[in-house]
Amino acid sequence: MFTVGLALVADTVDPKDIGYSMGYALSAMTCGVLLGPFFGSITFNIGGHFAVVALMGGIAIVDIILRLFMIERTVARKFELPKHACTDHTRLLSPPPPPLNDYHKTSKPSKPKWKTFALLSKPRVATALYGVFVHVVIIASFDAVLPIFLEQVFDWTSLNVALCFLAIALPDMLLGPLVGMISDTVGPMLPALFGCVLTAILVSFLQLINHNSSAQIWLLFVVLYHVRASQSCS
Repeated sequence: MFTVGLALVADTVDPKDIGYSMGYALSAMTCGVLLGPFFGSITFNIGGHFAVVALMGGIAIVDIILRLFMIERTVARKFELPKHACTDHTRLLSPPPPPLNDYHKTSKPSKPKWKTFALLSKPRVATALYGVFVHVVIIASFDAVLPIFLEQVFDWTSLNVALCFLAIALPDMLLGPLVGMISDTVGPMLPALFGCVLTAILVSFLQLINHNSSAQIWLLFVVLYHVRASQSCS
């Protein structure tokens, strides 16, 4: 879902607006990852383990159904009308489009080329892959470690943990499209550099949280919120 969704955005959106559109897509995906424990905890409290599995399976089935009805841009281009056929007069005078079978006879499919190694040899692609890897590792560490830490240190229930994840998902909802617009204007290098440096500094502050108190809880929320905000920039 993650990879194909971004590929569809890159294939469909105008290149000058790709940062803005990617901001929406990445924000939605990251919010889904962070809100998973929130909805999972509520579902677990209501229906148990099987309800959580059923929820996951239902989301996967909906995604499969949507992909079956999806028309890709490369396929849609074959059936686009020419630009001069935009009025009723030209539609009447222009010859009818060939049948669907004729498209398969006349158009020769292009041979796919293996370009993975060529892409990996480019520094920008390798840097982007490494950045995505670090980004996903931080999110996965929150999903794996944060619920156990909050239960042991703060003695929180699953509902309190879910609310914590809901709070740290807010920056992605708000900042993704904004950072995408900035990236389209000034380029991706400066926002990514600022976000990576700020993320490294803020993640180191998490070691200061080690006991149960109101100040520690507020510090946890502030640090997690700004970590997610800085990751949205990167």
